[in-house]
Amino acid sequence: MIPGALRRFRSWNNSRNASLILMYHRIDDPPIDPWNLCVTPANFAGQMEWLDQSGLACPLAAVRGNAGKIAVTFDDGYADNLYSAKPVLAKEGIPATVFVVIGAVGTNGFWWDELEQILLHSPSLPASGLTLQIDGDQIRCQLDEQDLRFTPERLAESKAWIAWRDSPPTTRHSTFRALWEKLRELPHEVRARHLATIREWANSADQRTKFRPMNADELVSLAAGGLVEIGAHTVTHSRLSALSPEQQQQEVSQSRRWLIDHTGQAVRSFSFPFGGASDYSAATVDWVRSAGYARACTTAGHAVNPSSDPYQLPRIHVPNLPADQFSAWISQQFEPGSSAQTP
Repeated sequence: MIPGALRRFRSWNNSRNASLILMYHRIDDPPIDPWNLCVTPANFAGQMEWLDQSGLACPLAAVRGNAGKIAVTFDDGYADNLYSAKPVLAKEGIPATVFVVIGAVGTNGFWWDELEQILLHSPSLPASGLTLQIDGDQIRCQLDEQDLRFTPERLAESKAWIAWRDSPPTTRHSTFRALWEKLRELPHEVRARHLATIREWANSADQRTKFRPMNADELVSLAAGGLVEIGAHTVTHSRLSALSPEQQQQEVSQSRRWLIDHTGQAVRSFSFPFGGASDYSAATVDWVRSAGYARACTTAGHAVNPSSDPYQLPRIHVPNLPADQFSAWISQQFEPGSSAQTP
């Protein structure tokens, strides 16, 4: 953006009575991205360079009531947040908050990535169907014969498919989405048992490395220097509204205590897993407040205004856009009534 355009943008933007919280997950360029969670390293670098030049970046703690400002956040705690995102943030001087699922720290990966790996990346899957008993329902998954074998070329044909937006192009994709929708409703231990059954059916070893979360040492490295705030994203990334009150309290409070112990940071920010209005309750918000957090983020896709509840701050899912398109997209998010699509 040229200097004159930047000045005009700042002048226009400061007249808006709103601010933005951007939501990222992974900085990567995978073969497919069914939940639209990835921004490529090149596009992320361009976006952060634009944000630096705009002078609009601010910490999450300062965004509410600070008209025209923009905060950067990440969910989950992927290792690429350290290796691909932090160097760019440091180069441009952009503060960010990374919300970490503590139960995933040091593991091979998140359950949704393993489900993707099994169903969408496996070269071959059994002709025999898969039957699961989930919450009293019998879930029968049967792949069409032409979908039993998948080459990289066949996978590439569905690169643009987004699970929450598009119709499934194959029975592998429909099975993936149906199982994801069921598994997200379950407590961690129950979900893990079903995932083990799926793994056994597919004869798939649990060996995911590319999409792995950070380990404990990497988390400490991410927090070092103070540019990146570490926030809590629960213990198991379970849908809080589907848990008992006692389980919700444990997810909220234990994640904060663990992060304080392991990073030395105060840990004042929280992010609701999945983050939709039905994914937590008013009681959940009360537990977040009483656990010692100062703010909490949702995935509601619109701008923050001075009256926004600090414990239900809306965030906007960032699409994989180059810097020139990112600038125009940012302007749209400040418009009254605008609402970005969120996975």
